[in-house]
Amino acid sequence: MKIDLKEKFNKRLFRIGGFVLALAFMLFAGHNIFAQGTRGTIKGTVVDPSGAVVPNATVSLVDAVKGTEVRSVQSDDSGVYQFLEIEPSTYNVVITAAGFSEARIVDVKVEPNRNVELDATNLAVSGATNEVTVTAGAELIDKESATLGTTVDRQRVEGLPLNGRNVLDLALLQPGVAPASGGFGSGTGIRVNGSRGVENNVTLDGANNNEVAVGGTTGGQPRPDAVQEFRLLTSNFEPEFGRNTGAIINVVTKSGTNDYHGNARFFYRGTELSAARFLDKAIPGTRPAGSDFRRKFDRKEYGFNIGGPIPFLDFGEGGPVTSSGRDRTFFFADYERRYQVFGQSQTLPALPTANERNGIFSRTIIDPATGNPFPNNTIPTSRISPIARFYLDFIPAANASGQAQVSANQLTENNYFTARVDHNISQNHLLNFTYNFFDSDVFSPFAFGGSNVPGFGASDLRETNNYIGRYTYVISSNLVNALLVSYSTNEQPGVAPVNT
Repeated sequence: MKIDLKEKFNKRLFRIGGFVLALAFMLFAGHNIFAQGTRGTIKGTVVDPSGAVVPNATVSLVDAVKGTEVRSVQSDDSGVYQFLEIEPSTYNVVITAAGFSEARIVDVKVEPNRNVELDATNLAVSGATNEVTVTAGAELIDKESATLGTTVDRQRVEGLPLNGRNVLDLALLQPGVAPASGGFGSGTGIRVNGSRGVENNVTLDGANNNEVAVGGTTGGQPRPDAVQEFRLLTSNFEPEFGRNTGAIINVVTKSGTNDYHGNARFFYRGTELSAARFLDKAIPGTRPAGSDFRRKFDRKEYGFNIGGPIPFLDFGEGGPVTSSGRDRTFFFADYERRYQVFGQSQTLPALPTANERNGIFSRTIIDPATGNPFPNNTIPTSRISPIARFYLDFIPAANASGQAQVSANQLTENNYFTARVDHNISQNHLLNFTYNFFDSDVFSPFAFGGSNVPGFGASDLRETNNYIGRYTYVISSNLVNALLVSYSTNEQPGVAPVNT
């Protein structure tokens, strides 16, 4: 198959350009559109040693992972402060007020779609101590929402083994979640509280990531090394979530920090490292008879990622100056490729016998030229088409019962790419952009229901793209406007025959 790389690149560039223009238009033209999100909130109260509330205290929120100050607010007349639309991460809360020592609440974990309510912070009188530090405990109950759910954090995403490296498989560790049977309607591959797999609603960084026709996700999920965490909501959803009756699955991608970080990885799973299944003993492998009855399976996955600040030019009176981008603009990019060989076998019935291959039949064969039977039911060699004889060589020789057991390999090639850019225009104006790409080429040697012999397989081609943009405008400590724009493509031309 010939692929025009220039045309493919121009088409993708056109999509990205159109998406950026649409985002820019809505950024400056609309501030009243709300969308469902994957962010959380932090709420707390400031009191003095006597228990009286402390108004007008300055409360700063610092991202402990990036090392940047995200936002600063004042406590109200009731001593209450809150941070809305906060990216999932770990934060430190710094509280200062006139006449009191500084107080810090460290390791405040914000999860997608969760409200964190901190215990009242007791400020010490200035001079009694220089600083008060409190470590936030894990909050098991969300007092602001009746939604039931759980969060699979980064430690579990990166640390738990995943056969296939699909992060959504970790949802199977949660109560009420079971694998969905294969075939039409299986959707994301999991069932929650008895619902069908096709009824789940999957979002990527808050944007719709559902395949409309048959359910499931639009494309491949970001690889585990590109996922910050994901949250599984099982019942009592908030009003902003609709569309489906099953579970809500919010996948959040990683973002860059003030320091450059990255990794390189390689995973290998081979036949030599695998144990044989019981039924494999009855399935001939692709190896010589008697050497190994295990079905051939080789999977190689390799990839890398990198993230950090983005340097840029800052134009001032003295001319352009290169800025490091720290505390302001961050990027993260992850790429992974999979190549897999999977041995398959097939029993082919009703094959021609050795005599029939030579034109000798046990039943009456009519000569189409004369309308009379061939003598001795034998077709002369000169009458057998050379084209038919050529293709006959592709058909395996049959045993006495007219059948043959044949083996061939299914080949899979997948590419995954995820990129994210976060830009802090100011503490009150934030921009985020996510791009997720997936393509797949699966060659099946026994295509179209398994009726074909090896050499007449088919390739299942697929390419998906997710473009996600978000603009957040913090109007006040209790009013935030978030605009979310997304565009997805799913190109699947179908199963294409491949003759080799």
